[in-house]
Amino acid sequence: MEDIKYLLIKFFEENKRDLPFRKERNAYHILLSEIIMQQTRIDQGTPYFLRIVEKFPTINHLAAAAEDELLRLWQGLGYYSRARNLHATAKNIADNYGGIIPNAFAELRKLKGIGDYTAAAVASIAFNEPVPVVDGNVMRVVARLFAIDVPVNSAQGKNIIKEKLLTIFLAEEPGLFNEAIMEFGALQCTPANPNCPRCVLKGYCQAYKMSATHKFPVKLAPQEVKARYLNYLVLLSNNGRIWMRQRNDKDIWKNLYEFPLIETENVVANETLLHINFWNKHLSFPEKVNITFQKTVRKSHKLTHRLLNISFTFAAVDEIFDYFSDKGFISVSIEEAEKKPKPIVIANILTEFINCKLF
Repeated sequence: MEDIKYLLIKFFEENKRDLPFRKERNAYHILLSEIIMQQTRIDQGTPYFLRIVEKFPTINHLAAAAEDELLRLWQGLGYYSRARNLHATAKNIADNYGGIIPNAFAELRKLKGIGDYTAAAVASIAFNEPVPVVDGNVMRVVARLFAIDVPVNSAQGKNIIKEKLLTIFLAEEPGLFNEAIMEFGALQCTPANPNCPRCVLKGYCQAYKMSATHKFPVKLAPQEVKARYLNYLVLLSNNGRIWMRQRNDKDIWKNLYEFPLIETENVVANETLLHINFWNKHLSFPEKVNITFQKTVRKSHKLTHRLLNISFTFAAVDEIFDYFSDKGFISVSIEEAEKKPKPIVIANILTEFINCKLF
């Protein structure tokens, strides 16, 4: 098994992708890239990494920014808690660590939103601390190498993965090894249809010897996907203003902006959504308000464990009245609404409206 670590490094040196956060061992770049790529493909996340680094070139620049600025740059990337935690951690580092990212796993682990994986990646790659990383790619490689038949997403499975990983870990060059095994999982030991006959580790891989690569890693059944039904009222005034509010409850899209919302247990018919009685029941408009309902547009949006069925009902009002202001809503121009950080599905519907693709 001693040869595995060197074969992985050789593979990495010959096949590694040219990624912007690999050009230097900049702890801020490594921290940012690891947080972005946690639940995002490299090709999708890289443009976000470049935009954020351009806007906030150091951890101190990020700490000094308003959270809304980061959320706006993050828009479309999903899992927005990552951005909120990143911003909180940046402020913590600026305030309590002199603007210098901690160089030890144990200290990094104390920061908000920094789990074992991210702390190990930063500590090993940026500071050469001998701690192994365990992400999805690493789990898959180790599970196949050792034919681990315990679910890797169980507590027992995670412990077994860590134990086996330590038997091939190169403590003398931890950052290089961690990057190598992650890249190997991403490029060679892929989730589906890995090219096992050409794999440099096939002589060591128990799953390959059993002709059972497709059976590993074993995983517990995924959580059931539940449906939610969100009904938005896009209320536009004749002077080009619109109502929005910032979500601040413990739910999806925290701190992002949205239109007036009614969540229901089932799909609401179009004719119901285009009638003031439905909205008045929940929003209690003033008696004399003059609303003209125009059209309902439906979208679906998939989250990890949620399928969102979303309706956007467009309506015109003579003028934006003060009623909503005591419910946390603000009146903004279309241009201001564009600049607010929003869930991508709301950003897209606003863009379609502005570009006259809905009417």
